This record gives sequence, C-alpha cells and structure tokens, in this order.
Amino acid sequence: MSLRQVSTMFPHRWAERIAAAWQASLAGIFEAGRLLIAAKADLGHGEFEQMIETELPFKPSTAQRLMIIARDQRLSNPAHGQLFPPSWRTLYELTKLPDEEFEAKIADGSIHPEMQRKDVARETRRARQGRRRAVAELAAATDTGSARHQLYNFTFRRAMAQPPDVFDWIVTDPPYGREYLDLYSDLGRVAAYALKEGGSLLCMTGQSYLPDVLDRLCQRLSYHWTLAYLTPGGQAVQVFPRRVNTFWKPVLWLTKADHEGDWVGDVTRSSPNDNDKRFHDWGQSESGMADLMKRFVKPGDWVMDPFMGGGTTGVVAMALGAYFVGYDDDDDAFNEAVVRLDRARLVA
Repeated sequence: MSLRQVSTMFPHRWAERIAAAWQASLAGIFEAGRLLIAAKADLGHGEFEQMIETELPFKPSTAQRLMIIARDQRLSNPAHGQLFPPSWRTLYELTKLPDEEFEAKIADGSIHPEMQRKDVARETRRARQGRRRAVAELAAATDTGSARHQLYNFTFRRAMAQPPDVFDWIVTDPPYGREYLDLYSDLGRVAAYALKEGGSLLCMTGQSYLPDVLDRLCQRLSYHWTLAYLTPGGQAVQVFPRRVNTFWKPVLWLTKADHEGDWVGDVTRSSPNDNDKRFHDWGQSESGMADLMKRFVKPGDWVMDPFMGGGTTGVVAMALGAYFVGYDDDDDAFNEAVVRLDRARLVA
C-alpha cells in the first residue's frame, strides 16, 4: 500500500504502521520517517502531536529525528544503501556531517554497517574542529573591513564608543532564551544611541518571552509594528515547554523618533526548508533575510548587526548596496563572518 493510498487514515492507523516500521530494519527506519512526514501532512491540527504522545513508542524528539533522516537525500541514495548501520541514532548523527565530510567518509570506508553513534559523533567533532581551525587561519589572513564593511570581535555594547546617529537600520537576531533577556535592554540602549533620527531596529525574537522583550526595547525606542517571518517547510521548531510547533517568528520593528518611509508588507519568509546552519548554529538563511531586508534597506544605507553570528545580515546588506558594521564577541562566529563577508564583498 502506497503513502498516497493510505492518506486520510485515522491517527491510530498511522501509529500502527509507524510503530511496526521504525525499529524493524534500516529500510524500516526510513519508512517510519516517511510515514511520519505523510501523517503530519494528513492529520488535522493537533492530531499529529497527540498521536505521537499517546500512540507511539517514542518521544516527539525521536519523531523529529526520524523525519530528518527520511529527508536526508544522502542517506536515501540507493548507491549508499548497504553502507549504513540499522540504528536511527547513528543515522541521525550522520545527518549532521557536512556534505564534503560525508562523501569523504563514504569514500574511505569510515561509514559502514557496524559503525556506532559514538563513532559518528567523534567524526562530527573532528570535522567541526578542523573547519574551525581552517576558518581561523583564513580569517587571520583576511582584512576585517573594507570600504563597504567593518567587523568587530567584541561586544556590541562598545558601539557606544563610536560616533552616534550613524545607522539607518539595525537588523539583528539575538538569542531567545529567558537568560538572555537583559541583552534586549542593552540592545535598546545601543540602538537609541547609534540610529539616526527616524532610523529603525528590526529585531527577530522568539514568542516565549515576547512581552518581556518588548518591555525592554520600548524603554528607549518607539514600537512601530510586528512583522511575521515565516519559515515554511517540514522542519518546524518544536517549543516543548509550550507544546507548540512554530513555523514563524516575530520581527519587532521599533524606531528612533518618527519613521517616514514607503509602505511595506508585514509578512516575510525564507524559502521552504531553507534552514541554513552552515555558518552558525542559530543562523538565518540568506533567502529569509533578503526577503525581510529588501523591504527596507536602500543602496547607500548604513546597516548594523549587533549579534552578527555567521554574517548573513552583512551578506544581504552588501548585496543590496548598503554599508555594513557587525559585532560578535564569539571568536568562531567572528572568523566565519570575516571570511564570508570578504567573499561577499568581491561579488556585491
């Protein structure tokens, strides 16, 4: 029976098929992931999550990982099928390998049916450490600025030592957890200092502590609007404490004095499944940042990102003809941004 033929089944029928498949074999692991994807698309709002919690022998986090395995085209490649171990935990670790590292491990025989999760985790750590060293060496030989951009490897709070009233836009994506709430107070203070009169802060944030974030930012800036940043596709973020699968996040728009500008639409989005974490674990995609920033940023504008991370905001800003200044006090993130923006400068 095909997935198409079993569509619109009751949740318990989906659960029976998924539970029967998921630990039976390597093929069963992929089948369970594909069935989960089909069930998520087929079942009504809330039914999928309820099915996992009440009718399946694993947690929602396991379901999420089985779907990630099923979507990984490298794992579903028939040419590699005999090389993978029949363990969903090990397969999930393999999904974390960069493409080049994955292909290298296929070629040298490091990926084989007897390998264990710890083997892949060790290889993943080695790959990340090797990348960090290589990027750090490149960054050390690369200028941190040009006529179009300037990057700083220290806290954004030191922007208060720079001239005030410089930036047209501050576009940023700070950390979302409760423990980071005080950063938003500092962000509001820096934005009020660094923005021109009429300039704007576009601040991505999560929903869990949205009132607290707004309260802190509005101590120094004026609330203007909230845009919806959609992240379409099957890789929804699961907010377990709130029992929510979220496919969007707020972009808070605050201003220094009155804003005068063009009309804009308030729904922006990344390309489907464009969950780009190549340069930073919390990074946003270029497609999503471009869809947001092209509504606001004009050639010749000055853009700051106080939480630069891997530099996506800077890449998009320079592509739009703007000048960019970025801050990040994490050495690895800063090195990624230095190398990435130097390359972006050459093609902007």
